[in-house]
Amino acid sequence: MKLFKQLTVFLLVILMFSLLSTSCDKNSTKPGISALYGMWNWLQTHTKVTVAGVALYDTTEVPGNGEYTHITINEDGTFSSEDFDGATKTTDTGTYTVNGDSVTIKVEGEDPGTFHWSIAGDILTFLLNNTVTEQGITGQLYIESKFKKMN
Repeated sequence: MKLFKQLTVFLLVILMFSLLSTSCDKNSTKPGISALYGMWNWLQTHTKVTVAGVALYDTTEVPGNGEYTHITINEDGTFSSEDFDGATKTTDTGTYTVNGDSVTIKVEGEDPGTFHWSIAGDILTFLLNNTVTEQGITGQLYIESKFKKMN
């Protein structure tokens, strides 16, 4: 599956339930916004859904042979992504704003979503860790995506 599409769908779910609580790895470097600028190559995404302490979904996705997702984050508040799943290349564009260690992205045609970011060395991590209640059931949604700086 496409990383940005997964993140966008996940962010839409979070926004639908008006969730505002998030957490971030306290051991990560807190660089300035300029550390985000440049091209990043997707390494992996860990996704976990837990209800009543039971993991209903827990998987780590990595690019397959020949697959990739590249994200270019520009200084002017825009970004683009290119995804190749082994057969089809797709691109997305959008805008972003940063407030401390939170970044809000807006992919064209989608609702915006907010998540935490951190950089350790040349690895950028986007993190979502939210509690969701739907129809009286409360669960934890966790997504952590890692990217390596390309330039």
